[in-house]
Amino acid sequence: MKKMRRNVSRKRKAAPTKRTRKPKQNRKVPQNERNSVAAVTDTASDLLVALDREGRIVRFNEACRQLTGYSAEEVKGRRPCDFLVVPEEKTAARETFQRALGGSPSETESHWLTKDGRRVLIAWSVSGLVPGSRKESVIATGVDRAAYEKARQWAREIEAAVRPLLETAAQMILAIDQDRRIVLANTAGERMFGYGRDELIGRGIEELIPERFRERCAQSMTKWFSQPRNRPTGMGLELAALRKDGIEFPVDIRLSFIGTNEGTLGVLFVSDITERKKSEQALTEQKTQLAFEVSTLVRLREASDRLWRSHELRAGLEEIIDAGIAQLGADMGNVQLLNPKKRVLEIVAHRGFGPDFLEHFREVSAADSSACGRSLRTRQRILVEDVDADPAYAPHRAIVAAAGYRAVQCTPLFGKDGEPMGMFSTHFRRPHRPSDRDLRRFDLYADRAAEFIERLRAEQQLRNLGAMLSAQEMGNRELARELHDVFSQELAALAMEVSTLRTSRKADGPLSERLGELGRKIGRLAEQMHDASRRLHPAILHELGLKAALREECDKLSASTGIPILFKCEKLPASLPDDVSLCLYRIAQESLLNIRKHAGATDARLWLKGKGGGVGLRIEDTGDGFNVADVRSSGGLGLVSMEERVRLVNGIFEIRSQPGQGTTVEVFVPLNKDVTRRAKLLKGMRAERAT
Repeated sequence: MKKMRRNVSRKRKAAPTKRTRKPKQNRKVPQNERNSVAAVTDTASDLLVALDREGRIVRFNEACRQLTGYSAEEVKGRRPCDFLVVPEEKTAARETFQRALGGSPSETESHWLTKDGRRVLIAWSVSGLVPGSRKESVIATGVDRAAYEKARQWAREIEAAVRPLLETAAQMILAIDQDRRIVLANTAGERMFGYGRDELIGRGIEELIPERFRERCAQSMTKWFSQPRNRPTGMGLELAALRKDGIEFPVDIRLSFIGTNEGTLGVLFVSDITERKKSEQALTEQKTQLAFEVSTLVRLREASDRLWRSHELRAGLEEIIDAGIAQLGADMGNVQLLNPKKRVLEIVAHRGFGPDFLEHFREVSAADSSACGRSLRTRQRILVEDVDADPAYAPHRAIVAAAGYRAVQCTPLFGKDGEPMGMFSTHFRRPHRPSDRDLRRFDLYADRAAEFIERLRAEQQLRNLGAMLSAQEMGNRELARELHDVFSQELAALAMEVSTLRTSRKADGPLSERLGELGRKIGRLAEQMHDASRRLHPAILHELGLKAALREECDKLSASTGIPILFKCEKLPASLPDDVSLCLYRIAQESLLNIRKHAGATDARLWLKGKGGGVGLRIEDTGDGFNVADVRSSGGLGLVSMEERVRLVNGIFEIRSQPGQGTTVEVFVPLNKDVTRRAKLLKGMRAERAT
């Protein structure tokens, strides 16, 4: 019996254990639900109150707490009619609660009293029983009508403020739905597309773009609506829009979106970029023009460099003709020089012409009716856009047609003295008139051609001067020899005869005195003849060398003028070429002569020095000085002859002088025969003097 009782008691004790475990497991579900409900209600922006069947508060969310000032603990288990609902509305509140218990939801308004005594009007939505709930039976959600009205007023104010901005915006603003139909358009859109606003609303966006873009636009917009984002749609694309009148214009479109109750709307900000495109086109044209200008200057510099290396007239002019033809886009061209004796233009270089043309225009005078003749006559550029339409060209049309050109321009070439020296002409196979800009650039080539012609003429003059100097030195040498070998000997013999007569017995006192005076005159004449012979050709230069010859020149000038002259010679090579010695001697001789005649110097210095693979000469004085440019422009041969003498031995000549600051003449002659080496020496010498 005891054993059975123990078993029974164990069974009775075990049974409650099993029953108590099951409720513990079931409690987890309501608890999780409560936590979820609490999380949702507290994050809701609307007011939310949950009441049990007795009308007591079981849930009072954060929005309610913020509005009333009561905490959850202060309101839990209390009836709203007891402290929240204003007295005059309590009956209506109870009736609403009872209808909700009966399963009838309702919409109502009531005033609540906050903890600090304020009355707040709330619009309520009251629902019935909560499915599956044991205690919570009614849920009421509400909004603060004052706050709601304030928000609506704020929204109206915002709309009132934004609408003028929307309407006055320079950009067109369109809103489209997911069917790509326009639901909103501002005033700028009406102006831009030429449609009224009523015509735009409901229209498909594809109707506002050219047909060639429509399929791509539809695909792009469909893809965009699947994942809306802000982006500029015009980047890298050439977009165009279509006005009501069918005219296309370039646009830039930026795309945004807004969310509405009806779904996502795409917002298009459309800008007419016609003016921007024009500016970009103008900028592109300016860049192209600038690039062309740069290339023109590069070609001009290259042509100028080649011209300065050229010493042959025809080859150099053909080079500049090619550049001028390329500059104007011409097909042929020629350069004529003015024959100063005949006063006619003669073709000296050309591109693209045959013998018939060259013979026909072999000589052109100012009386000629051709473009070149008219240009020579008027001293101005002549443009003939179409020779067939130019009456003055009638005598030349046959030869012009055979030559194959229809248009021509002739630009006169002027020398530094302002006188015409030639003509630079270009010819075009079709009627054509070059622009003013092209002609201004062509003038740069015409100027180079004129400079080239003048340079070659100056070089020819220098060559003539060099030949003259060489011939003069040869003549001087022969004359000096004649003076020394013939006249000096004759004078010596005459002096001896006079001396013999003077010492003879027949010579009385007066006769002896006369013979003595005659002998002295013969001696002075012999000395003068010796000096003249030395000036014509310094024999001492060959007998004793450059150093001795220059020292003697310095000593003689110092003795005759009283001007102290310092002479220094350093590291002079043992032997110098005859032409180099003669050049340096003549430069020193001319400089010392100028010091005696013009300088008014109180002292002078002459240095002769071997250096850098050559020999240098420098003569300085402290005299009055002069303006070198004035002397050059005066046409005197002294300075020119010195420069030409130095050029003939491939040397460098430089003269520096200013009024009141004395004068310095400097010469350097390289002795290396290698042309490249000599050029480097000259370059180094120039750099040394520059520093």
